[in-house]
Amino acid sequence: GSFLSLTDLIEQAIEIERRALSIDPDLADAHTWLGAALLNLGRNDEAIRAMRKAIRLGPDNGQAHQALARAYWVGKGDFASAIPEFERAIQLNPDAGYSYLQLGLLLAWQGQFDRAEEVCKRAVELQDQYISGNAGLQVVGANGRLGYVYYLQGRYDDALREYERGLQFVASSDHALKDRTAIELTIKIGAAYQRQGRTADASRQFERARKMFDGLLAKGADD
Repeated sequence: GSFLSLTDLIEQAIEIERRALSIDPDLADAHTWLGAALLNLGRNDEAIRAMRKAIRLGPDNGQAHQALARAYWVGKGDFASAIPEFERAIQLNPDAGYSYLQLGLLLAWQGQFDRAEEVCKRAVELQDQYISGNAGLQVVGANGRLGYVYYLQGRYDDALREYERGLQFVASSDHALKDRTAIELTIKIGAAYQRQGRTADASRQFERARKMFDGLLAKGADD
């Protein structure tokens, strides 16, 4: 439901998690995933309460720290609170690809480019090895994250190299977000071209991305 923006599935997830908690109120994973589902519906304060409860029950649960970090970031725009939670998540689970992916983005937005580059390179390694932590969930978009770190520093050739690598990766993937990721990368390529003064090349990339987006909507995606 989260990946495909399907509200009905998210509502079903909440119902199932609440049923689980009626059986075992101390089930940390159920609090974590309940919070994740609530966050997807924009019920941010409820989501954060559920995730904090998960961490109280299982302080060494990397998935719970990752979920709370996402709630602070997506739900509240609170990067300062999200970053240490992502850092704790990867400390507990060094193969947590999603945490590296998003931590790198937040660090870049905070101007911590050296640490952001280091984190994003680790995300690329995990992506390319088809590793993403103990949940076994494959991540895509790591090259795009690394490229964006370069882009924010004006290193446009380095950014373009990573964006192209990202497109090659998703082309060989069957990930549920491959189409969305390809659109994002195409837009980013256009943005880098625009910064380089290659306006005609940029316009072609933007038009290509728009057609890809329209095609995704035509297939029924709720983006």
